[in-house]
Amino acid sequence: MPDAAPPPSAKAPMLELQKKAIHGMVDAFNAHDEKALAAFYAPNAVVRSPSSDGFKEETGREPIEKGHAGLFRQFPDVKVGTQVVYASGNVAIWTWITGGTDSVGGANGPATKRQFGFYGASVLTIGADGLVTEDHTYFNVLAMVGQLGKLPKGMGVYSVTSVPEKEYWWRETKGSDTEKKSLETVKNVHAALARGDDKTFLAL
Repeated sequence: MPDAAPPPSAKAPMLELQKKAIHGMVDAFNAHDEKALAAFYAPNAVVRSPSSDGFKEETGREPIEKGHAGLFRQFPDVKVGTQVVYASGNVAIWTWITGGTDSVGGANGPATKRQFGFYGASVLTIGADGLVTEDHTYFNVLAMVGQLGKLPKGMGVYSVTSVPEKEYWWRETKGSDTEKKSLETVKNVHAALARGDDKTFLAL
């Protein structure tokens, strides 16, 4: 069972805080412990993520607990694994893969017994106490829907991707001009998506 206690004290270096938080979040997710997972977020954390109705924004730990509890019920073997984490200052871009089997079913119908696996990314802002204050998560909702056989006939279906099990890579910015330019582009893309600015997003 993962430790639900908050990450290290404010005296710890930011990179250490980021590693503690993301390692802990992965462990809590894979243990299907929604309370331990939510404990890595600040009480007033803002989480933005895609849904069937577009991007939604939620605040606090309660939605995190509720949403993941439902996910763990419907997909009892769901896991998450990390590809790469890019760290710069108090921001960590966490790229991950999740997957499992629809062996229970839910609000959208009975169990399909099908497997799913897809890529995603979370842009995490970490506070000085090591807690996540903002989480902007991105993934293609249709990837899982298609893999579970719930897309209209004729629509393309993404290949199922397996969840990595081995240790993952961390990349910390060194402050070079190239890195600064790339980070600024990512921030601008992120901002354009958040405000629904199609023209700026496409220009980037």
